[in-house]
Amino acid sequence: MKNCSACDEPVEISDRFCESCGVSLIKDLNAAVTFQSLSEPIFPNCQKCDSIDLEPDGFCNQCGSRNPVHRDRFEQILQPGFAAISDRGIRHSQNEDCFAVAQLADGRSIIVVCDGVSSSMNPGMASQSASQSACESIQESLKANLDPEAALVQGIHQAQIAVAALAAISKGEPPSTTIVAAIVSACNSDAANSALSAQATIAWLGDSRAYWLGSTPETSRQLTQDHSWCEDVVAAGQLSRQEAERSPQAHAITRWLGFDAEDVVPSVVTIDLDVPGRLVLCSDGLWNYASSVPEFYQALHHPPGTEAVVIVRQGVEFALRCGGQDNITIALLESTLRTDFQSVKP
Repeated sequence: MKNCSACDEPVEISDRFCESCGVSLIKDLNAAVTFQSLSEPIFPNCQKCDSIDLEPDGFCNQCGSRNPVHRDRFEQILQPGFAAISDRGIRHSQNEDCFAVAQLADGRSIIVVCDGVSSSMNPGMASQSASQSACESIQESLKANLDPEAALVQGIHQAQIAVAALAAISKGEPPSTTIVAAIVSACNSDAANSALSAQATIAWLGDSRAYWLGSTPETSRQLTQDHSWCEDVVAAGQLSRQEAERSPQAHAITRWLGFDAEDVVPSVVTIDLDVPGRLVLCSDGLWNYASSVPEFYQALHHPPGTEAVVIVRQGVEFALRCGGQDNITIALLESTLRTDFQSVKP
């Protein structure tokens, strides 16, 4: 038991909002941490009985209460225009999402967002292994002068190896996860025509998404197409989108990373950069509440100059207010993108 920082009323350590005054309590769990410490409890002792006999997942062996762990909510800020956050949400007992972000010395940015598949064993381990191994591999590939598409494909291949290896230490359904990853090059002025020359390349498996947010809803768009039952039946003309989205099978994914995955070839899209905007990668814990482009734009739109961490934090707050039914992960990079596709591969 602890007290609300706003009204001092008692709240449970697992509460996300104060029942007395309604203030969000998630800021108390905010922490930027390393991959190695993500699964460790935030506090050394139980916040209910003061015991130090805590499991790695935060459960107290003395009183049985669950204590917060770093994985519940963590964020990373690389620069004012580049930040990411992951939050457990309200309904889930643990955070099965993960992200990894990086920036090279030459200005290129890397974003990886993974959403562990809840029906599998150890989905949180899968998303953490995938995001970390993919990000590390992508950095190595870019430093070795591979082009962005090849670097992303190689990174996702390494993530597949890492997640598939987890089956040997897991019982039941092999650990699995979705993945969406992006490489954004720095913008350099072209003296010949005074234009900006840069690109963003995005690759994915599953239903974690990438969106481009321009200055208006009309200049914004969804950049990825889900690998899901819903998209398949809509594309085949078997159901309308409204009918498909109402089905219990709507979120059944058709591609993922894991030992039991049959198709691990990612889809890839490359976009030329030209005008100001924001690239957003996220798990379905966010876009479930704003899946259309106009809805997504309204949920995350902020005036130019707003720091990325402010936007991603408020994106999490939006999803929590909508119910927080799933884990929520958002990564945002302020950049200059032109929303016309150069290539789309299966």
